[in-house]
Amino acid sequence: MNKSKLNLSGIIVAIATPFQNNPQQSVNYDKLTENVAQWEKIPFAGYCIGGSYGEWPFLTNDEKIQILKTVKSLAHPSKFVMAGTTSESTKQSLDLSLAVAEAGADAILLQAPHYFRSRMTQNSIVEHFTTIADVIPIPVVIYNNPGTTGIDIGVDTIDILSNHPNIIGVKDGNAFKLGAIVEKTKNKEFQVLASSAGDLLPALLMGCCGGMSGLAGILGGPICEMFTLAQANEWRKAAEIEKRLVLPDFLLLKEYGPPALKAAMDMLGYYGGSCRKPLLPLDPEVISNIRQVLQTNGHL
Repeated sequence: MNKSKLNLSGIIVAIATPFQNNPQQSVNYDKLTENVAQWEKIPFAGYCIGGSYGEWPFLTNDEKIQILKTVKSLAHPSKFVMAGTTSESTKQSLDLSLAVAEAGADAILLQAPHYFRSRMTQNSIVEHFTTIADVIPIPVVIYNNPGTTGIDIGVDTIDILSNHPNIIGVKDGNAFKLGAIVEKTKNKEFQVLASSAGDLLPALLMGCCGGMSGLAGILGGPICEMFTLAQANEWRKAAEIEKRLVLPDFLLLKEYGPPALKAAMDMLGYYGGSCRKPLLPLDPEVISNIRQVLQTNGHL
């Protein structure tokens, strides 16, 4: 099979979107530039704009395009930039996918539509992804995110989609399922990414090529170090780093979501700031708990 060539191996940072402290909560491109300048010092494989922790559903398409252009202009040429293009109709996703391709995206990250989730059969999902992959000039990466969509794209469906020459990989957060996807697609040049830094190491042991996470936006250094150690078969040393990532990953991403990630960014020298409403700031005791977990695990 002649797959579209884009090597996803390594750590991809799913970046947060900074906003200005004004009534419009405009995108703060100056702070985005400052954050990217810091991320550029870390050996990431690439950037993803348009993940859950980028608050993608809260952005206009014009903002999405401008964020992409900003990050693309700042990223080293060796690093790819992927853009989320999830929308609720195939036409909407296709239109946005074509727009980000024209604006310089190297790939798209695409979830299943979920407003009419009861009608999202395997055939519907396959048709959605293949219709888009047939047309756009850049590769498609499937994003299976049942926590948001309420739809768990099954291993068999992912296997069907992996046959498409322009669908090059999947990001999935189910540690048990990742191994099955790797095994099912092992002869298809199909790349499998872990969604969570907290279980990245077992995912790599099962044959995943890397990971994409919001946690990399604050702890990219140790996450990349862990990946490098795993590549060198230094599993014991890598496990020592993984132990320090599990609690921050659970607390910041699974427990409290984007407001917690942004609070941690502010603690660790990045600009986090506030989320777009309706997401509200965290209570002071939660902020204190985040700080304590980061300190206990050697990150502060």
